[in-house]
Amino acid sequence: IAAELVAGGPVEVGRRDGRRITVEPVAEPLDGRPDGGLLDDGAVLLVTGGARGITAAATIALARACRPTVVLVGRTGLTEENPRYAAAAGDAALKQAVIATLRAGDPGVTPATVEREYRRLLREREVRATVAALEEAGARVEVRPCDVRDADALAAIVEDVYATHGRIDGVIHGAGVIEDKLVADKELDSFERVLATKVTGATVLARTLRPDGLRFLVFFSSVSGRFGNRGQADYAAASEALDKLAQHLDRRWPARVVAVEWGPWLTTGMVSPAVRRQFAERGVALIDVETGCRMLEEELRFGRAGEAEVVIGGTTGFDPPARPAAASAAHATPPRALLAADAAVTRAEPDDLELRRTFDLARDRYLTDHRLDGRPVVPFAVATELMAEAAAAAAPGRRVAEVADIRVLSGLEVPDGGLEVRVRASAIAGAETGTLDLSIAATAEPRRLRYRARAALDRPVTPDPPPAEPLAGLPPFPMTVAEAYERLLFHGPLFQGIVAIEGMDERGLRAVLRPTPPERALAVAAGERWWMDPITVDCALQLQVIWARLAWDVTLLPASIGSVRPVAPLEGEAIGVELRVRPESRPPLCHVDHVFTAPGGRVLGRLTDVVGTGSKVLNRLATAGAAS
Repeated sequence: IAAELVAGGPVEVGRRDGRRITVEPVAEPLDGRPDGGLLDDGAVLLVTGGARGITAAATIALARACRPTVVLVGRTGLTEENPRYAAAAGDAALKQAVIATLRAGDPGVTPATVEREYRRLLREREVRATVAALEEAGARVEVRPCDVRDADALAAIVEDVYATHGRIDGVIHGAGVIEDKLVADKELDSFERVLATKVTGATVLARTLRPDGLRFLVFFSSVSGRFGNRGQADYAAASEALDKLAQHLDRRWPARVVAVEWGPWLTTGMVSPAVRRQFAERGVALIDVETGCRMLEEELRFGRAGEAEVVIGGTTGFDPPARPAAASAAHATPPRALLAADAAVTRAEPDDLELRRTFDLARDRYLTDHRLDGRPVVPFAVATELMAEAAAAAAPGRRVAEVADIRVLSGLEVPDGGLEVRVRASAIAGAETGTLDLSIAATAEPRRLRYRARAALDRPVTPDPPPAEPLAGLPPFPMTVAEAYERLLFHGPLFQGIVAIEGMDERGLRAVLRPTPPERALAVAAGERWWMDPITVDCALQLQVIWARLAWDVTLLPASIGSVRPVAPLEGEAIGVELRVRPESRPPLCHVDHVFTAPGGRVLGRLTDVVGTGSKVLNRLATAGAAS
């Protein structure tokens, strides 16, 4: 023991017959193995922690592959949305609705009470979204509320599932909590909570499941259990307990038992932003959700008994299926197309940055083609891009997963001499780690904000709704694209990126757009990249203007966007976009969602609840634009 304490090196060492033995991961590709299949029709899949987070994403992916009956076990049950909050579409709107509701009953309500209620409602929304996605995938879903630390309650649910369905074919134990602190700062109840959530649930499953009828049991473990990680003594201990339990059961059960020791996930999972930075410093690659779900499915199809611990992450030597080169590059370098053109940082602290940036027609070439009444105006999409790039600069090494609650408070007109603006990106006090407040103000009027938004960095965001069927049976668009630009829009050549409009009716429209690289729109060198191509986003907003003009005879100006979420770069020869009009749309407010897709149908990004304010008076803009 004394020798090991001063030796350093491996975190797991064995001594047997005078020999010292250590454990090392080895690459073990699945290529060439027979496909053992997943689950048969009528199968029952039991999942703990599966209503939220990465476990939910993995469960949805499996449901698409085999359409089982899914029994979700977790602390949050399935409830109906409270009518008082149903209209609150975004996180900020929900929090404001909670404040208003609670203050109506108790004017002295505390911020802590508001935060608890807000978090509870967010969890309930996540559960509803997961259930809807599972049902959309073809699964039959049951939600069984239970704290998996309650051994008796969890055992009762397992027995009831056997009594109700007569079988359990597969189990994923994904429940877990993370409360990172150094040992010196760790409270015992926190340690026990982290440990029990994983270990108690796993031991109950080991005791109550019937292995002869089981196809697989998967424990969601962590690389922290294999390699250790600063601040995660409790989570590492819990994960290693799962690893050793998997080893024990693998030798005794006919079913496949495996502990998947996940590395950190790219946009969701049980790893905090601080821990992600530590992993990045050690060269550990992040796992994007699509790849992680595919790896789990492959493990269940092609893995075999005797492989009870499987590490999935950048340190394993395992070479996952290659992502498209464009997508890989998108995460390799920060987006800075707008910042590369004359931006100067005036203050930089952790998660708090202020910079100055001058809009100028010589550098910002796109301004020549974006004018209202002949005057250059900064496009809403460009302001959003600038705030997103500022967020990326404020948190180097982290991914801006979403920009949400985007508001235009007053537009920015650019005079002949240019316009200097101040851009802020700063952590929101009291908010969840990884949330930044974003704003733009003219330097000459620093107290008058022109745009506001918030950014989510490397953390879960509200789950996407289940994918809708493509708009079918759209009648042909009643004019050519050239006629639409001439009669309905005011945009110059650079912004004329609509290639085709395939059809339109009261539900929305479907079109094809041409992406714009930064060097075409800005005086920057080739190789800079957008966060989400604002010229193409503007073209999507143009489609919303076209729809409102033909449906309501009004011209829209953008007012707000609920969220912008890039998935992959908007690059290539053409990008598909589908615009869906939301039910709450009524003149003069037009609410729509946009989904960008690659030619094969892969989703590249989303704009959610884009709100435009319409007026017939603004119809003159199209005539003015055509005249200029």
